[in-house]
Amino acid sequence: MVAPEHVSRHRILQLADHLLGKRVAEINPLAFTDGNFTKSDVADVIEGNHYGVPKNSRREADFAGPGIELKVTPVQANASGDIIRPKERMVISMVDYGSIATHERWDEIDGLTRKLEPVLFIWYDATDDDRTEHRVVWVELWRPSTAQSRQMQQDYETIWSKVIQGRRLSGSDGDFLSTCPKHGGGWDEDPEVADSNSVVGSHPTLDHAQRRAWQIKAGGMLEILAASTNLPVVTDRARGLSTESLYARLEERRKIGGIDS
Repeated sequence: MVAPEHVSRHRILQLADHLLGKRVAEINPLAFTDGNFTKSDVADVIEGNHYGVPKNSRREADFAGPGIELKVTPVQANASGDIIRPKERMVISMVDYGSIATHERWDEIDGLTRKLEPVLFIWYDATDDDRTEHRVVWVELWRPSTAQSRQMQQDYETIWSKVIQGRRLSGSDGDFLSTCPKHGGGWDEDPEVADSNSVVGSHPTLDHAQRRAWQIKAGGMLEILAASTNLPVVTDRARGLSTESLYARLEERRKIGGIDS
């Protein structure tokens, strides 16, 4: 695999197409010993072994040359197996309170634009207890749509206003774009009690602010997957996509090939 800083956009998307429908054990059989996972998880197999992207916390995109961020994201079916949805939120980058205070638009925040325009999503089904059976069910190169960007701006304005007013941020500040704690614990509003790793000192109005990261909430992730697959969100009993329909889309996609660029 070519070093990620030099790989071409065409090659990145070509490798994504090769993943469609494959189980993790097929992607890299050497990641397993006697059928068990080693220290690597599914993201390590796809990011590290398939793409050659090392674990990192860089400000720039994973593929710095073409500016593409790589996100390996699990989906999971409900107990009956008929509804499937994203298993978790997507953490994007660290919150810079000072940058928020000086920018009134989300797309002016460097830590967001570098990581979101665009994102190569590799979605895999993590329902099976045997992680060797986890299968890549969809791949897509995503940028926020006009409607999503508007929602992100609305969410960002709520966050911006709270920062300017010196109010604490919460995960409920936005419907699509929000923030989440990004530390190992120990946060407390009392600076004498809080762990130093949970605190940042770049807040424009507060001397004591929590270390947080930008996130796309789980509901936003479902919206992204639904739009990408052109499948409706099912709200009967559970909110998600029809598992049968998603797998049907996967088979159609495998026959057609060619990820949208």
